[in-house]
Amino acid sequence: RAESYKVTETELAQRFQQYALWAALLCKRTFTHLTYRPADLDDTSLEVFIQSSITVHDNLVVKLEALPELLQHAVIRDMRLSYQLSPLVSESIMQKTDIFRRSLQEMWPEEEGCARVFRDVNLEAPHWISCLSISGDEAFVQEVHYNITEGLLMVDYRPMGVGS
Repeated sequence: RAESYKVTETELAQRFQQYALWAALLCKRTFTHLTYRPADLDDTSLEVFIQSSITVHDNLVVKLEALPELLQHAVIRDMRLSYQLSPLVSESIMQKTDIFRRSLQEMWPEEEGCARVFRDVNLEAPHWISCLSISGDEAFVQEVHYNITEGLLMVDYRPMGVGS
């Protein structure tokens, strides 16, 4: 207990980022069975996979070499899994655009009473989903890009949290 008082805010932030990273990696690891026995992703599974992928991306803020070795291996394993599942995830997003929109609400909240609508959902380059987000009686349009393998969410070509 006495040692916990000696921890700096930076160390504490790094520890919590690693906890969040571990949690997201372990959550995504539950999808490994889909690489052996392909099946459809139900709505909840698609939502959880997208949210976990974004959480991994957002909490991987240091170089891989700076992480503990076990965590390094888990991140590499996750990268392989994301790549293997990308056709299934992209197909699911294309079929369930409302689930895609809903999965982003926690990281990118909608204004109260002003729900977004996603239009023109496309598979751009390999592993990239793009669409238009329209809200407020079509008065506010934003471009959304999501990298399925990396979990990178960009709004108007900016990573979430950077002026979005």
